[in-house]
Amino acid sequence: MLPSSRGLRWAWTGIFAVALATRFLGLPSTLLSPAEAAQALPALDAVRGQGWPAAVESPLFLVGNALLFALLGPGDGVARLLPALSGVLIVMLPLLWRKTLGEVGALSAAALILVSPLALFAARRVESVAFGTLGAGILFSLLLQADDERQMGGRSTSMLLAGGVALGVIGGP
Repeated sequence: MLPSSRGLRWAWTGIFAVALATRFLGLPSTLLSPAEAAQALPALDAVRGQGWPAAVESPLFLVGNALLFALLGPGDGVARLLPALSGVLIVMLPLLWRKTLGEVGALSAAALILVSPLALFAARRVESVAFGTLGAGILFSLLLQADDERQMGGRSTSMLLAGGVALGVIGGP
């Protein structure tokens, strides 16, 4: 028997809440490792007016962290906000897969991503891996929807394609 739509809504809300909690709580409690600090330092230098670096691993990460440092001030937790947000979005990607996997299948996929140690690790580190994973997940979602030829020409599909490619190219390592 399939769960009711109200039950599914509560299940998705619960997964979203747990994803937020596991990805965001305690971010500033751990100091940045030397590798994480090397990723965050160019953004801090840019905010301090010391210039933008000529080459970085992820331009999206540099600009995003510079904006966050300017708005919220520099800090270990602030440097980890963008990967944590990407981690939450990765957990919620199966919402786009409901048509292919079914409601219960998509919910199960989201739960598996939620409890994945690798997904949690990537979402809590100052690295651009979460951006690349999110971009690849968006492209995968587009491929899952490709079986319906009418949707392939739609605006939402074009936006998904553009967003996935952009995240993968400027956000990933």
